[in-house]
Amino acid sequence: MSLDSHGTVKERAEAALEDDFLRQAVRFTTERLRAGRQQAAGEHGNWEAWRERGRQIRLHTIAHLDYYLNLFAENARANGAQVHFARTADEAVRIVQTIARRVQAKTVVKSKSMVTEELHLNQALREMGVKAIETDLGEYIIQLAGEAPSHIIIPAIHKNKAQIAEVLSEEAGEKLPPDTKVLAGFARKRLREEFLGADIGMTGCNFAVAETGSICIFENEGNARMVSTVPKVQITLMGMERIVPSWADLEVMATLLPRSATGQKLTVYLSGISGPRRPGDGDGPEELHIVIVDNGRSNQLGDPEFQELLNCIRCGACLNVCPVYRHIGGHAYGSTYSGPIGAVLTPALKKNVAEWDDIANASSLCGACWEACPVKIPLHDMLVYLRRRKAESPHRSAGEAAAMKAYGLTMAKPGRLSAALKLARFGQRFAGKGGEIRARIGPLDGWIKHRALPMLPQESFRDRWKKLNTGGAKPLDPAVEERLRAVMAERAGGGHAAGGAAHGHAASGQAAQTGAQTQAQAQAPARVQAQAASPEQVPMPDDQRAMLGHIAAKLGHPPRTAPAGRALRGAPDFWHAFALPPEERRERFAANFRAAGGHVASVPDLHAASRYIAERAAERGASSLLLQDAPELAGLALDSAMPDACLSVWNRDPATDWIAEAAGADAGVVLADCAAAYTGTVALLSSKERGRAVSLLPPVLFIVLPADRIRTRLGEIFAEFDEGGRSAMPAGVHLVSGPSRSADIENDLTIGVHGPGDVHVIIVGSSE
Repeated sequence: MSLDSHGTVKERAEAALEDDFLRQAVRFTTERLRAGRQQAAGEHGNWEAWRERGRQIRLHTIAHLDYYLNLFAENARANGAQVHFARTADEAVRIVQTIARRVQAKTVVKSKSMVTEELHLNQALREMGVKAIETDLGEYIIQLAGEAPSHIIIPAIHKNKAQIAEVLSEEAGEKLPPDTKVLAGFARKRLREEFLGADIGMTGCNFAVAETGSICIFENEGNARMVSTVPKVQITLMGMERIVPSWADLEVMATLLPRSATGQKLTVYLSGISGPRRPGDGDGPEELHIVIVDNGRSNQLGDPEFQELLNCIRCGACLNVCPVYRHIGGHAYGSTYSGPIGAVLTPALKKNVAEWDDIANASSLCGACWEACPVKIPLHDMLVYLRRRKAESPHRSAGEAAAMKAYGLTMAKPGRLSAALKLARFGQRFAGKGGEIRARIGPLDGWIKHRALPMLPQESFRDRWKKLNTGGAKPLDPAVEERLRAVMAERAGGGHAAGGAAHGHAASGQAAQTGAQTQAQAQAPARVQAQAASPEQVPMPDDQRAMLGHIAAKLGHPPRTAPAGRALRGAPDFWHAFALPPEERRERFAANFRAAGGHVASVPDLHAASRYIAERAAERGASSLLLQDAPELAGLALDSAMPDACLSVWNRDPATDWIAEAAGADAGVVLADCAAAYTGTVALLSSKERGRAVSLLPPVLFIVLPADRIRTRLGEIFAEFDEGGRSAMPAGVHLVSGPSRSADIENDLTIGVHGPGDVHVIIVGSSE
């Protein structure tokens, strides 16, 4: 099934309802994801405070989007990246095609990117003779099947194991059993060949940190790390709204996104990429291109009803709670984006053209999407606005227009309404029975096809009220009257009856924050202000100037080049005070890393760590080990502990193809720079001596973690990035929270998809 399918949402939904497996699979998966989100949010605590903080960060960023995009672009260029701005889909496609032609690319390997789906980029590359290969397991399956993603997180949610086995068997040229481990193993082997031979790696971007010019990618499989490590050219496509000001703000998004999407504390991999490889590095792209895409997003800027749409962090939580999506799946929406967010985003990006008007009807308006949204986007209100626009548009049929006019005339006068109700009570005698109307006639046909319509009661409320009010109305209880007046005043002031907060452009960056924050936390470091781009100092490219000028005009102010004033920065205050004692940090880290499928051992010294590595390697038949060139790892003396093993040290010989060396190694040994106990995460920073491929390509990974490097929170690690600033950032920061994993095949978890499936953290020494 291709995107933008023919027919209406109703027609596609009816077809989906006939597919029993689709309905069962979507319901099972969304219920699992929904339960995971609820559990993760409950365990974390203070979830509403985190949601409100995330909302405030997004409101502020979008309200100052031109400034933060400019700051990001200048910092990314200072890191060595090439930054392009594309107002339209055609412009974005042309930029990518130009790069592909220049490097004479034949093959492009892609990690998951909804923007590339939105641009139909695979087709555009295919037309110029370039093979574009999806490498996310679910995306790879549906690409081979010639279909579109049906869920933003689990693209192949609509296919069962037998169907997937059939698709992969055709690609393999042999019969593969419907076994998740076998199917994932085939994909790993086939795609590993593509990774190693590709000319270009292409990624999306979950968030871009303006103050350091870094792009950040959340994933579980390791394919995005492959795409950004192995090919010599990397192209990242990002929607223009994917900006966060600082790493402190990224901590909030890293708290909200994984928990809302999959119920994880953090995805297995979080990669921060700050430019191409540095001189002397043995891996990473030699060229990094970042394409910042508008493609209709700026239509929402300055719109009081739809600007908050740009706050979306693409977690898919709204899909998982939507009763309509759970029954019809993603393809029924007929567009790149499905579910409640798709029902609003699709017509918004396409300027609300008439052909997409019916998509807003794919909602019960229950508000579950707003309750689940980690940044509190009022999607249900937006759907009502879209329906209103449709009702007010000139695209209505003559019959609908006549019906609405008749309805308006009837409701304008109480006498007309009373007469119409009397006529309806008389007519329903011939269409109903037993208190229900089941006759499928006229405009009632669509409703009654799937449910019964209650008959009108013989006595209306107005009639009953007349009887009850004969003796005079009783006075309201004073407390009840006070509450009613408060509700009426709130609604008159533009607030929500449910949720209690106004939304829209008028509230952008203005709404009250939950909990005051100190001035030191709220204000950007002085070095950020010093690094702020100035048109007088750095000539601004024409594409950047035009797009930022357009954004500023839509926001109603001149282009901003000075730092934006902020009322808040990063996590809520209570989170900064959260700190675990040293021994508890060690225990919490170990518990969380093991819960994600990893192994953890605590040893007193490097000699014991060496013995652990030798024993585990022998058990796994790993005789070829690749080590990062770190002094701490030299202290392992593995050549003595493993005299028969083949040991190599990263980048010692410039003539060696170190990526091929890593791909052929049985195990990698790396040093952790630091770790976060609360999420069970280790941080690996790349350099000439410490290649990122060592922790990615071998199937077994040993991570040596000095105990005194374990922090409590992720934010403590990110604070060091903010403090050091752009110039101190390595080309690659990789946070690892377990072994590579995927549940893309019928929700069956498999370990070791693209990255290492056997990961050991060895905590060395005392926690003090």
